[in-house]
Amino acid sequence: MTLAPAARRAGTLLALTLLIGALAGLAGTAFLWLTTIFTTGLTGKADYGTAGHASHPLLPGLGPWFLLAVPVLAGLLYGPLIPLLAPNSAGRGVSGQGISEVMHSVDTRTSAMSVRETAVKVFASTLCIAGGGSVGSVGPVAHLGSALGAALCRITRQPWSNLRPLLAGGAAGGLAGVLGAPIAAPVFALELVLRRFSVVALAVSALAGVTANAVARAIGGDVALFGPPGPVSQGPVDYLLFALVGIVVGAAGVLFVRVLYLVEDACDWVWRWPQWLRPAAGGLLLGALLLAVPELYGVGDLVMGTVLDGRYALGFLAVLLLGKILATSLSFGIGGYGGVFGPMLFIGAAGGVAVAEATAMTLPQLTTSPWLYGLIGMGAALAAAARAPATAIVLATELAGDPAVLLPAGTAVLAATLTGRALSKETIFTLDLRRQGLRPDGTRPTG
Repeated sequence: MTLAPAARRAGTLLALTLLIGALAGLAGTAFLWLTTIFTTGLTGKADYGTAGHASHPLLPGLGPWFLLAVPVLAGLLYGPLIPLLAPNSAGRGVSGQGISEVMHSVDTRTSAMSVRETAVKVFASTLCIAGGGSVGSVGPVAHLGSALGAALCRITRQPWSNLRPLLAGGAAGGLAGVLGAPIAAPVFALELVLRRFSVVALAVSALAGVTANAVARAIGGDVALFGPPGPVSQGPVDYLLFALVGIVVGAAGVLFVRVLYLVEDACDWVWRWPQWLRPAAGGLLLGALLLAVPELYGVGDLVMGTVLDGRYALGFLAVLLLGKILATSLSFGIGGYGGVFGPMLFIGAAGGVAVAEATAMTLPQLTTSPWLYGLIGMGAALAAAARAPATAIVLATELAGDPAVLLPAGTAVLAATLTGRALSKETIFTLDLRRQGLRPDGTRPTG
């Protein structure tokens, strides 16, 4: 008799987990689909990053100069959305990055995240990315997945003990639906969202991630971002170079965090007009940057693929790394919406391949693989900026599709984590919370 209530509760949690995973997979697919449609409408290309200063098919006479107007037009479209349809979410920081807000909801044990307001911000993110905003897609979809989990908790009147696992499951489903990484999804949920271990949360996150990935694949096909594995050299000297990747990219990750908030503060200080107009006005600056380096347009998945193929020279890789830091910071500073997960991976890929190219130039007798160095660089950037080493190692290995990447990724991530800790006490998400007057544990400072 005593087993019946427990069985019902377990069955309810299982059903909610499958539903949240399916909804997160649908949300991820819809997000990518809408972003592609809007990008095609604004630029004539599904991903302008690799178009090479191409003109818009409807405006051939303008050449690439139409890029100056694209972020402005996108800003006019998404700028008024938040004040009008999600006024409680107006602002930046927690309300702009997604993952930070989920972290706060977990810490405060609140299921008050509004699905409607979150969906509005997610839609604004698609317009921001389509208009050249150099932001990511994981954060918004993970945020929406967690908001759906919170809503289902409220609707079904789940106990508080089920809220955190379902919030984590929604975030895991969002990552798996966008990146096609169901193995890394539960690690991400526990390490970054919950920041504590729970067997129930692990099981819920794993099942939600697998479900979201299955739904995304069934609807949108293979969501793998990069090509087949390349060679993996693992000699003694190679591991020294892997550690060097971690140090270089780790420093770049910390630089990204500092520049991000420095630019946001500068934009706050300069802007004295209505907030809804800020994305359009700032879009002129973003458009000028994209005109100079169109590879910085949007999330940049295709450009990352080109980086991993080793088709960019060392000097241009440095331009991409520093340019991405500036473009993402400016995108948020002018009032854009999106995530920081994608930019971190981009910065890591550019930094890792830059180390490979520099090694090939100075030590030509060594065999270096841009593909390998770029992937472990992605993990290193995530470890340094977000302080999520387990997620970084698993994600790099899963994206590579080759278990031989595990040890190289672990070496780079360890070096990046130590570098990040030496240079900064805060992560990109905990600093975001503190800037909102919150502690990472969900409380407000006193005094």
